[in-house]
Amino acid sequence: MFVDIGGIVDHHCLNFVIIIDLFYEICKWNFVLQDLHRTGCSGFSGDENEEDRASLKRVLLGFARWNKSIGYCQGFNIIAALLLNVTERREDDALKVISMKLTFS
Repeated sequence: MFVDIGGIVDHHCLNFVIIIDLFYEICKWNFVLQDLHRTGCSGFSGDENEEDRASLKRVLLGFARWNKSIGYCQGFNIIAALLLNVTERREDDALKVISMKLTFS
């Protein structure tokens, strides 16, 4: 939200909104990164599975960006890993399923 007085935007308020949005994005990244190594599914744990973890990270951050009211919650990594396994690693399909299930349940 910013103040608009007679067509002049208060840039201090606009900058504050931008900073809050950036902080929110950084927090999402941090929570997702903390949980990636805890996933426990064999395809997503261990040092040799960087590509699978990157895929999992994209799905989790995609959901958090799509549904800002829910964002990211601990344990979503397990659900997303299962969905990636079921969808044969198709990130777009896994993201659609997790988005519909967690949003409209």
